[in-house]
Amino acid sequence: EAANANEPFFVWHNTTRMHYRTNLDDHYRGITGTGNVYADGMVELDDDVGALLDLLDELGIADNTLVMFSTDNGPALNSWPDGGMTPFRGEKGVGGYEGGFRVPTLVRWPGKVPAGAVTNEFMTMEDWIPTIMSELGQPDLKDELLTGLNVGGKTYKVHLDGYDQTPVIEGTGPSNRKEFFYFTETTFHGMRYGNWKFLFTEQNKWFNGEVVQLTTPVITRLDLDC
Repeated sequence: EAANANEPFFVWHNTTRMHYRTNLDDHYRGITGTGNVYADGMVELDDDVGALLDLLDELGIADNTLVMFSTDNGPALNSWPDGGMTPFRGEKGVGGYEGGFRVPTLVRWPGKVPAGAVTNEFMTMEDWIPTIMSELGQPDLKDELLTGLNVGGKTYKVHLDGYDQTPVIEGTGPSNRKEFFYFTETTFHGMRYGNWKFLFTEQNKWFNGEVVQLTTPVITRLDLDC
């Protein structure tokens, strides 16, 4: 309806793939011939995403639609062999290790985002609101919200942790983010500044794991050691 009315729209589409457990439609069970349920599930997910992209093409709005595909956290290893975090350490809910936090992200916006480009720039999920709003013509959203912004008859006065990452997704410049704080639920584990990471805890298990507070932080350089 929005496309036909030439109105802007926002869709947040959540699939059940690739969350554990991987319960497949009969059509996809064994479709890869690998005997790997996870691989079969990836085919189902690929078809789901493809159907959405095809719909944008059919509606004639693909060139005017930003598509972002990602996930909220790293894998849970209790669903092995579904979960895999190589080459990083850790998993979802376990300390401040990269395996539980780093996720891949794909972006498509013909004419705006370079096709086939790859970047390892520093960006987090918190950055998407300022980035999307900047692309929509509101690059000063963060500053406006700090002083109070009226939206739909209600005034919002808040701080956004995100940064406008338009240069990253358009391939025109580096990340505007320098810092990141590692939390699992309400537990603070460490922080990153640039490529340096300071980890103040140690944890090896998720649900019944113990979080050990370190007397001295473990300092790593993320472009050399994860």
